[in-house]
Amino acid sequence: MSDRIPSVAVLMSTYNGEKYLREQIDSILNQSEVDIQLVIRDDGSTDGTKKILKEYRNNKNIIIKYGKNLGIGVSFMKLLCANIEADYYAFADQDDIWMDDKLICAVRMLETQEEPALYGSNQMIANENGEPVGIRYKQKPPCDFVNSIMSCRISGCTMVMNRKLRVEMSKKINFPSRKYLQIRIHDSWTLAFANAFGVFIYDEIPHILYRQHGDNVVGVVNQNIAQRIMAFLKTRRNQKIESTRRLLARDLLNTARSQNMNLVKEKILMDFAMSDSVTRKILLLRNREIRKKLQESRLMFCIKVIMGTV
Repeated sequence: MSDRIPSVAVLMSTYNGEKYLREQIDSILNQSEVDIQLVIRDDGSTDGTKKILKEYRNNKNIIIKYGKNLGIGVSFMKLLCANIEADYYAFADQDDIWMDDKLICAVRMLETQEEPALYGSNQMIANENGEPVGIRYKQKPPCDFVNSIMSCRISGCTMVMNRKLRVEMSKKINFPSRKYLQIRIHDSWTLAFANAFGVFIYDEIPHILYRQHGDNVVGVVNQNIAQRIMAFLKTRRNQKIESTRRLLARDLLNTARSQNMNLVKEKILMDFAMSDSVTRKILLLRNREIRKKLQESRLMFCIKVIMGTV
């Protein structure tokens, strides 16, 4: 690393987060060996969040924006496009606690990358009091191209990207549809985009206390295969599910028009994107690259394909 202190724009979307917000903001401002610019967009909070944000309005390292409620995915993508210049960009939730080396560890793993690159890490799970209760992943989760289409196992709150990835993701032509962001939010799009058009780097060491509480928008859920199948069938029975994988694949294919994508990845996306007929479902199930890389249960994958949620 050079002697120059790297700059990091930390992007936070807040919504009714008064309970834990101060602790999180302070942990971000206490990051070591980096120049911090914390950019906060409040997504139409109705509790005391805005009052707390006003306490920080004179801090030169914080920019605060207020907007109407758009939902977490759209709100974060608006932040990504904000006119903020930095060497690196990071997503932050409103209720976690960052260890003081979180960003510098990410920077050190990203600084040698010459192509668009995304970093994500493991997490230390914490209870609602911020007390550690255990590491989330005992081994590296499936986060390659194929598996990132099926499921995002990397939390957005651990993600840090270099400037090249941010430039590509913030281009209007490379935006996912609003419909997609309302279902699977920004972190799943970011991981899939990085795998499709750049590189993803995983850090097995946690640098964040990932707080679990009753108000989590996204949290940790541990289920065995039988529980996952029953939960899926119950959800499928109770509501019409839009195929989020199909939406993701179609949006990535639209994005591919402005990017260079290898033919193997394009074929994988095509099979996901067109899996709305019996013939195309068979082709998806027979795709060797998907079968070779997929770390989800084959049974679960087959059920999802047959029932039209892939």
